[in-house]
Amino acid sequence: AQEPYQLNGQYSQFTLLTMTYEARLWNLKMFIRHYSRCASVRDIVVVWNKGKAPEQSEFDSAVPVRIRVEELNSLNNRFKSDPLIKTRAVLELDDDIMMTCDDVERGFKVWREHPDRIVGFYPRLVDGSLKYRAEKYARRKKGYNMILTGAAFMDT
Repeated sequence: AQEPYQLNGQYSQFTLLTMTYEARLWNLKMFIRHYSRCASVRDIVVVWNKGKAPEQSEFDSAVPVRIRVEELNSLNNRFKSDPLIKTRAVLELDDDIMMTCDDVERGFKVWREHPDRIVGFYPRLVDGSLKYRAEKYARRKKGYNMILTGAAFMDT
């Protein structure tokens, strides 16, 4: 992997962080193979929530992969501070989301322009009603006030 360099005050690469567990290993292998080949991915961190963690050698990856084993199975583990992450930008991405590398790169470009914000792909518009409103609602209303963190760039 190429070393990150400063680009308009931001790093040229990001860390991809995903969370998974033993039953989803087959999916993780495809996920890593795909995203490791995106141009700006420096490394991949897998937050391992349940079961026996795989060996790094099990993955076909163009970038380094690190498995971070957690003792407690919690969705909040993805937000834990990780001093081993060397990039300023982190793409938190659910392990069942597959996007093109071009879409990922476009999202990273927007984040570099606004590193103080969460830049993501799944907007929601919360309007105070108790009814759940999906992405289509936000797009129809041409606005949003929340981004889901299952596919979002953020500052470490």
